[in-house]
Amino acid sequence: MKSRRIRMCSRVLFVTERFPPAPGGVAASAARIIENLWKSGVELEVHTMDGVVSPERLVPNSTGDQYDLDTFDYLAVEEFHPEETRRSPGDRGGEGAGVVRIFRYGLGAKKTVSVLSDDEDYRAYHFIRDRARRFRPRIIHAHFLDPGGYLAVLLGRDLGIPVLVVARGNDIDRYPFLPGRLERLRLTIERADVVAAVSRDLAGRIEAWFGRKAEVVPNGIEVPRRLPRRRRNVIPTIGFLGEARYKKGIDRLLETFAEVNRVRPCRLMIIGEVRKADRGYFERFVGRNAALCRNLVKTGMISDKERIKEYVRNCDLMIFPSRSDGLPNAVLESMAWGVPVLATAVGGIPEVIEEGETGFLITPERWEVLPKRILEILAKPAEARKIALRARESIRRRFPPEEEVNGYRKIYARLLARDSYF
Repeated sequence: MKSRRIRMCSRVLFVTERFPPAPGGVAASAARIIENLWKSGVELEVHTMDGVVSPERLVPNSTGDQYDLDTFDYLAVEEFHPEETRRSPGDRGGEGAGVVRIFRYGLGAKKTVSVLSDDEDYRAYHFIRDRARRFRPRIIHAHFLDPGGYLAVLLGRDLGIPVLVVARGNDIDRYPFLPGRLERLRLTIERADVVAAVSRDLAGRIEAWFGRKAEVVPNGIEVPRRLPRRRRNVIPTIGFLGEARYKKGIDRLLETFAEVNRVRPCRLMIIGEVRKADRGYFERFVGRNAALCRNLVKTGMISDKERIKEYVRNCDLMIFPSRSDGLPNAVLESMAWGVPVLATAVGGIPEVIEEGETGFLITPERWEVLPKRILEILAKPAEARKIALRARESIRRRFPPEEEVNGYRKIYARLLARDSYF
């Protein structure tokens, strides 16, 4: 991606709840944004609390720094080589700003929820503050309101560095209702220099609940110029992409699969993994429906984007029966890859899909009509393909990756232009 470098800003401390190989849209979008910022000339250091190590990229003491490994249950220092570096080692053609270093800590393998304890908050804060004093960033960018945004605003006030916090979904959909989280969110939103959100829906709720205007910077999705040929399915295949869990409607997904099969045989492909907390429900469903589940495929977590694309392309219809959502990458990617999408009209999804023009929507309170809608769409494959092609063009026009990174670059430039930071 060719883009003008950010004047006045060369270093950003990026704090994210998750980063690959951790699953989910927060991790995937963090990697995409970091890579595109890097390509635009920004030097980055990344801190993530997911505790998922990538052994092949582990670089112990790669900087020569000595870290007290007793500070956390878990600490790893990795090097993230953006795609352009991997294609042309040692030759960035004037783009990029060095290798991105990832500090991954806080949550050991024994934990399954991306929420720091009070003690881990304390230790993470002091560790990031120490790193910030060495790295000397001009901006702190928090990719999720809590814990990343909460720690970022405290650091920003402590060190005199402007802070951007970005709401992405669960941090507004769920966290205000968890014990002790509302006040953290309130402090984060009130004290951040700029608040942004990935959808108009999230921005509207931030203003309604917290009285703070949020800028909208939607996700950016790369639309491939050419798509691989689809194979012809013996029976229709409906797909789901992402981490299957309660929020994403795993129960609705499985019940719908059973209902559709009572009328017409079909296959369900879950492209991803089932979250640990929801595996009991999944296993009970499989146990009760052994014969039916011969047509159920779960790929497990996949890191290779081309393999994911191949699985999605071989589906006749992608369904997303979410209870709540931000602006899900999985929906945008399925549309970009030319597959019809049926989703519940929650969060930012209606901002992407126009019913009957670029996809199909059902209202969240009428999710029981999902089997009927699936059967109607599968009965008219030619019409569904035309809608999928319009959706692909809509994503290309409305959600290009350069617009996403330019949105953040403009915020950076505006923050750094404020006299109070010099």
